[in-house]
Amino acid sequence: WVRCRPQVPYFVHLDAVFHTFHRDAFPVGEFAAADLHWVYDREAEFLEGAVGVFFESSWGLEQAVQHYRLRGHQYPTVGLAGNLPDSATCPVAARGRSVLTIARRFAQKGGDYLAAGWPQLRQQFSDCSWHIVGGPAPAEVLQLPGVIYEGGLRPYVPAELMRLQTLLQQSSLLVHPTREDMNPLVLLEAAGFGCPAVAVRDFAIPELVQDGTTGVLLDRPLSGRDDDARRCGRGTRRVLDRRCRPSGLRCRTDPSRRRDRRGCRCRPWRAAQRLCVQRGRSSRPGRWLACGARPRG
Repeated sequence: WVRCRPQVPYFVHLDAVFHTFHRDAFPVGEFAAADLHWVYDREAEFLEGAVGVFFESSWGLEQAVQHYRLRGHQYPTVGLAGNLPDSATCPVAARGRSVLTIARRFAQKGGDYLAAGWPQLRQQFSDCSWHIVGGPAPAEVLQLPGVIYEGGLRPYVPAELMRLQTLLQQSSLLVHPTREDMNPLVLLEAAGFGCPAVAVRDFAIPELVQDGTTGVLLDRPLSGRDDDARRCGRGTRRVLDRRCRPSGLRCRTDPSRRRDRRGCRCRPWRAAQRLCVQRGRSSRPGRWLACGARPRG
């Protein structure tokens, strides 16, 4: 897509540039260095030519500026939203002691860290259960006491979506000590149901989880797998011990309960409007984006 050459002014929305994605997702040497730099240069050129580039996080923007040496001023951070529930139809339910993990790849998102410390957690909280959503965990994990594999739970299947929402309503916390990530949307979706998270202080996660308020953040880098498991276990116990239900968490994430001081327009729209005015174009970006006409100025 970096070879795209739009004939009209254009906007871009992304979580992170390809350099950040490649560094976190692929081993060194997977691609030829010359090919990578070709992609980096083309993407930087494409972004610099945009009217506005909406980054989901300040972390993603900082990575792009650092590695692509972006010089423009058309790079606002607009934040991240998810498939947040309607507070009228998804009330917060009573919660027991249960832990939830959601990941297509169990180990990639740190599920093995929780598995290593699960026997100790069960000794302290014998009534605690662990619900696994997404890709299957190893057989030895599924055989641990209190572990329940829920399957993939596809959101476009009504019955499976309802089950996922029930789990988010009833879980004590979401555990997400991920190894590779950008802006994990699942953290906001869990918060929409009032479910705090245990996650790592890395990637854009500190912009989504407030340590001690909407969850617990684990410091990185960690020294090894055993230490990772101990830290994950301590963070999980910290929430289970206190039955942590962060005050006001849902009000900060539920769009039906939040109204911007400047009105009801969303942040991306306001950012687009501001960029259009700065470049001498119409203050109604949707007007010319919809019809594909080039504005004057």
